[in-house]
Amino acid sequence: ISATASSDGIGDVGRMRMHAAAHIQFSEMMGDPEWYRAGTTFAVSNGPIPSIISVADDLRMLENIVENMGVVGFADRILEARVRLLGRSGLLVVYHAPTLRDGVDVMVEAINRTNPYLHIEKTLGPDFVAYKLRPVASVGSAWPIISTVFALTLQQCVSVASHDKANTLRIDVSAPAATDLRQY
Repeated sequence: ISATASSDGIGDVGRMRMHAAAHIQFSEMMGDPEWYRAGTTFAVSNGPIPSIISVADDLRMLENIVENMGVVGFADRILEARVRLLGRSGLLVVYHAPTLRDGVDVMVEAINRTNPYLHIEKTLGPDFVAYKLRPVASVGSAWPIISTVFALTLQQCVSVASHDKANTLRIDVSAPAATDLRQY
C-alpha cells in the first residue's frame, strides 16, 4: 500500500460509483469549504454534493481534508460537532442488536459491501474482537482519514450499543508499514 500516492492512480476502481452520505455530512459540518471539492468532477458546482459520486472523487475529497485540516483537526471537528457517523439506519441497527458484537458486525458487513476500496477483517480472540482495515486499492494520502473515521465509527457503535454506559473501550490503531506517519 502506498500511503502517499494520489487517488488519480487507482484505475478502474476510481470510476466505480458510491454513496456520498458521509461527504454530505462532512461538508455540512465544515461549512462547505471550496477546498473540499477541489480536484473533483463537481468542483465548480455551487449546489450540494451529489448523493452518488465516483470513488476517485471520494478519495480526492478525503485527501483534501488531510491537506487542509489534518487528521487530528478533522477528528477534533467530528467530535466537537458530535457528528453521528453511523447515520439513522446504522444507529437503529446497532442500538437494537442483541449484542455489541452483532451491531459492529452488521456495520462492518455494510462497509465491506458498499466500499469498493476497503475491506475489514474480523479476528475473534478469547477475550477480544479485532477488526483490521485493509485497503484493496490504492487510497493515496486518504488512508489516515479512512482509518480515523473507522475508529470513530467503532467508538460510536460502542457508545450506542452500550447506551452510553460503557466502562472501558480500548481501540489500538496501527498503520500499514508503508504509511508516512508524519501525516498523523
